[in-house]
Amino acid sequence: MCLSTAYLKKPDGERTLIMKNVSNVRIDGQTVVLSDILGAETPIPGTLAYADLINGQLEIKSAA
Repeated sequence: MCLSTAYLKKPDGERTLIMKNVSNVRIDGQTVVLSDILGAETPIPGTLAYADLINGQLEIKSAA
């Protein structure tokens, strides 16, 4: 199983952990919706900026 860790990248370049064990990512307009292995969803306002599927890292650029 290939799971990822998602980080929020703020305009100042700082990265903050959002969620571990991300199994699904979908884009809904200006929102990135992350789902974990239990199916819990976390909507994040912003855009998917980077996805490293080998190392399991996602980076979401903050909308603010």
